[in-house]
Amino acid sequence: MTLFYVSAFLWVLSYLLFIFETDADQAFIGYLLSLCAKSFTMVLLLIFALRFTNPFFPIKSNIKAFLLIIPFITLILCLLKHGIFIAHFEILRFYPFKELSIIKGIWFYISAVYGYICLALAAAMFYQHYRLSSVIYKWQSLLFITGICALFILDLLGIISDYEGFGIIGILILCWIMYYTYLHFRASDLAFVAASEVFEMISSIVLVVELNGKILYINSKAREAFSLICKSCEGMQFDDLLQTWLQERSGVMTEEKGVSLIVIDDDGRKWFDILKSPVTDRSGKHIGDFYELRDVTIQHDLIEQLYKLVNYDQLTGILNRRYFETRLAELDEEKYLPLCILSADLNNLKTVNDTFGHAYGDRMLIVSAEHLKESAPDQSDVCRIGGDEFAVIIPNCTKQCVESYITKVRESNEGYHENPFGNIDLSIGYSIRDNMGVSLTESLKQADMAMYTDKAQKKYEERSKARTYHG
Repeated sequence: MTLFYVSAFLWVLSYLLFIFETDADQAFIGYLLSLCAKSFTMVLLLIFALRFTNPFFPIKSNIKAFLLIIPFITLILCLLKHGIFIAHFEILRFYPFKELSIIKGIWFYISAVYGYICLALAAAMFYQHYRLSSVIYKWQSLLFITGICALFILDLLGIISDYEGFGIIGILILCWIMYYTYLHFRASDLAFVAASEVFEMISSIVLVVELNGKILYINSKAREAFSLICKSCEGMQFDDLLQTWLQERSGVMTEEKGVSLIVIDDDGRKWFDILKSPVTDRSGKHIGDFYELRDVTIQHDLIEQLYKLVNYDQLTGILNRRYFETRLAELDEEKYLPLCILSADLNNLKTVNDTFGHAYGDRMLIVSAEHLKESAPDQSDVCRIGGDEFAVIIPNCTKQCVESYITKVRESNEGYHENPFGNIDLSIGYSIRDNMGVSLTESLKQADMAMYTDKAQKKYEERSKARTYHG
């Protein structure tokens, strides 16, 4: 945009030199330079339109060079005062206005037509931008198109009348419109919010998104995070950028307690929460959205650690009584029927503690928890609810399912042997709640009674084996 303004300034300055110069040769030079500057101005306007309407696609140098071929040829012909550009130039009268006798060469018309083609292409790009953009950019694009049309009409009128002053009026109108729209008008809307330096001071990923989903602005933290996807990312669809980022970082979107979260793999698992806030203009109209992606990995890890401290047994690593009671209350619904509650008690723990020490007793508890957990059906919760007591909750579980589970646990216990305590021995009982008429408390009592029955049976069998019969 700066080069456009410089070229436009040189166009006006050289034309003023032509107007006020009293020497015919000097006036001719001013006239030639004004035509040359006009050729550059129209091409630079096209380059500005390319950049403005496609901010996330940088214009390659070879494209710029190609577009500037005609203006540079015009500059060379002006410096040489070649007849192919202006065949004849004569000032018939200086005051009050210069009256000219001009014969224009073929290159004059080539340069003029090329300039008008550039204007038409620039207008077409702004029109496309007008159709696809939100309300903010629609006004900008419409004003740009108005300025281009004014320049085209006035400059064409100047060529027809041999009075280049009309073109000067046109470029001044366009420059004023560009200044107003690009600097003043934007400063009152979403672009002003986006350009705020406050966003650069935020340590989170910040994006300002238009109503049509296009990204208008990202801060330096966002550029760093998305550097492998795009250089600037302005102009991309926010949803497309987010999905690409998740794919590249093996990430997923999830929701916890009403908060949207992103989990990505970036030298370890990282968590981001997504905050979305509407942006309104001075009249209160919704013009875009402000997105902030905050790195909450540390907070999430601390919450996980706290959750484990509250809900897990530190010795065995399985769930504790607190979790058991909370989870059991959550399952008090018909959709979880038949609900199985399994009660288990580790036999001989006190004997091992008293005989070999608590370290071996702890080892028995750990192994028992492992055997209960490794064979547990899906969706089940294995808990340690007391010193030597365990409980397993299995929703939607049939009698066949729970008995198969118990068989696997007992096989694991019988196949395990460790000195000095030998095998693991668990007394196990269960109840199946198959209707809502039975309370959870009653179902839990039934499981405990079944477990105590199993314990009593084992003690009876041990005593029977220990008897000695004499003949």
